[in-house]
Amino acid sequence: MIQVEVDRRIAEGVLPQAIELIQALRNEAAKHQGFIDGYLLQRMDDCHRIESTATWQSLRDWEAWEHCEIRHNINVKIAPMLEEPEVTRLSILLQQVVK
Repeated sequence: MIQVEVDRRIAEGVLPQAIELIQALRNEAAKHQGFIDGYLLQRMDDCHRIESTATWQSLRDWEAWEHCEIRHNINVKIAPMLEEPEVTRLSILLQQVVK
């Protein structure tokens, strides 16, 4: 499994609209092959910093979603709301502890 983290810094005045689009993006991702789970986080020290994390079954599944037309169409709407380009980080999931 892999963990994908997408970090976005949202511009002033568009935070609610951006969060709505990012949630729509997450909902579409959840329908895609290989999506396991995900979280949408708002940083406590910077409310305009939104972090999206998702666990995917494989790198191939993530890459299929990354290049999906639906994802592209929503990202085109999010991009103008960002103060800086989004940063995506991929990690291999070594351990998951659930209580």
